[in-house]
Amino acid sequence: MDEQINKDLFRIIDKYWDDFNDKRTMAGVIPGFIPIIWFGDIKAYLKSEIKTVTVALNPSWHEFSSNSKKLSLSYQRFLGADSLLSKTKLNDSDKERLISIYSNYFCEDPYYDWFRCYDTKCMGFVSKYGYEVSYGYNCKPHNTAIHIDYYSALPTDPVYSKLKDDSNCIETYNKLPNKDLFKELLGVLNPNVILFSSAYKSFNDCMKFIYKIDNNLKPDITCKDDKEIKLRSFLIDNKLVIHGRNNRQPFAPISDKLKESFFSTVFDDYKFDYGRLVWKKIK
Repeated sequence: MDEQINKDLFRIIDKYWDDFNDKRTMAGVIPGFIPIIWFGDIKAYLKSEIKTVTVALNPSWHEFSSNSKKLSLSYQRFLGADSLLSKTKLNDSDKERLISIYSNYFCEDPYYDWFRCYDTKCMGFVSKYGYEVSYGYNCKPHNTAIHIDYYSALPTDPVYSKLKDDSNCIETYNKLPNKDLFKELLGVLNPNVILFSSAYKSFNDCMKFIYKIDNNLKPDITCKDDKEIKLRSFLIDNKLVIHGRNNRQPFAPISDKLKESFFSTVFDDYKFDYGRLVWKKIK
């Protein structure tokens, strides 16, 4: 990994770890686990010709359960993470270890119900996480994707968007987000493709905050059912940006047939300029 990139990641890890220490005892934050700054092989991602990030709001409690029972704490997806939990500061060796822990996420037992949708229904046209989530074997894709979260790297129960519905968690809902950290991380990652799954309000907030996009941004391509638009694609800052709602899975509820039709259209209408590292709309 490039020396400057490594320094940048170390700096970002320090900031996320400070944020973790400030907020780890707040109501709703899952006790006994570390922040997850990203999911996936960061070194392979940085070597990819087309860099893809998938984005949600914050990690789910499902990441830390071995048997799908709420808060049945497990480190099986982040082996070695427990040894870092008590540290208020990380040394360089700790940071290297943390990078390895995050990078190995898709090599063992990723959270199948969430990540398989991206891997098999959405981004397979350009990228893979490096693990065939729905088929259960490791692979080495030409372009490796990673996952990041907009509001926080801290797992909560309930997930961030539901914290406001719990009177004990209102303060957490208001204070948990650290969008400046996300902006800094996204700047280092410098993706070419962003797949963002959330309520449209949160997506719009992110685009305004990161790229100064106003509310009048019009998508180039949409996919809708009888009731509303379900998927939208944009060209923003030379990046291909796609938004869809989530409902226990990214880009849901929407049929697989409509997803496949939408993404086929997107990758017919847009082409990536490998020389300039930008997307172009050709239709």
